[in-house]
Amino acid sequence: MKPSICVLLAVAVSCSVAAAISEGSFTEAYRERVWPYYESGEFGSFGGQAGVRIAYAKYEVPSEKGALVILPGKSESFLKYAELIYDLRSSGFSLYLMDHRGLGFSEALLSDDPGKVHVESFDHYVQDLRTFIDQVVDASPHARRVILGHSMGGTVALLFLERYPEVFDGAILSAPLLQIVTDPLPECVAHAMSEVAVRIGLGGRYCPWRGPWEPGTFAGNLFTRSHARWSLWQEQLIPSRGLTGMGGPTQRWLRESMNAGRRAGAMRARFACR
Repeated sequence: MKPSICVLLAVAVSCSVAAAISEGSFTEAYRERVWPYYESGEFGSFGGQAGVRIAYAKYEVPSEKGALVILPGKSESFLKYAELIYDLRSSGFSLYLMDHRGLGFSEALLSDDPGKVHVESFDHYVQDLRTFIDQVVDASPHARRVILGHSMGGTVALLFLERYPEVFDGAILSAPLLQIVTDPLPECVAHAMSEVAVRIGLGGRYCPWRGPWEPGTFAGNLFTRSHARWSLWQEQLIPSRGLTGMGGPTQRWLRESMNAGRRAGAMRARFACR
């Protein structure tokens, strides 16, 4: 770690105060302001581990304060972060976002069902981020770099910071994935089952009680109280923008992510503010 830098669980990004778009005017504001700004970014891809194509978006600003790298969560795409990108437009930070392998606009990993959330090794997520930094983010010089990771992206960020502590000057971790809810099975049973499934060649199968993506209903969702935002993502952007609706995880993803979450959880004390 840099001698004078502590990697924090959260850091303040200096920017003008941004008020959330109201529910009543959300659809109009998204169409007229958020979406045009999102489309103004530069989009591309690079070759990640094992040659998998990884999609990215970047929004570079002149005379920047630094670079902010944003990692989405499980089953997400950087497209879902269009409103956040818009809110940060005056922050003074250049923004860099990537879709994890198998998710969003990045290359699918399983041909039998692209909607399966799958990974061969959780370390592939970490190494894809290393390549993203080297080839895309650091193609321009930055006075400092900050990483923002949500859910699974937070776990990727933590493991990256453990391996490459010199790369980032600060971290913002939003609900990092440290433990997976495995109801109705106890966690130890789910972990053992996933381990056995991988060992006997069934790592690409859906986990028990999980299957292909279904739109679901707003009333049953656990992630937002904003019907306008839920409807935009579930009913409009996924069907119309060429995104695959992500279903449940595979046995291999579960094993890899549970192991990664345990590793990341053991690091929490090391990344506390001092």
